[in-house]
Amino acid sequence: MILMIHKAAIYMLGMIAAAGTLAMLFQTNPLRAALSMLIVLTATAGVYIILRAQLVAFLQKIVYAGA
Repeated sequence: MILMIHKAAIYMLGMIAAAGTLAMLFQTNPLRAALSMLIVLTATAGVYIILRAQLVAFLQKIVYAGA
């Protein structure tokens, strides 16, 4: 049961990341593109947290969102 929930959450976060990437690519406003990038990074960090790689999720948010 837990495995099924994790799998569904990974798929949902993947869809959010894919939609955010498309939104980021087609934005003409740089501020909206940056916000879309933060959505993508947060979704990817969520996948890492589900996979029990909290350090990678933390480092990703700090390095990429802070840059």
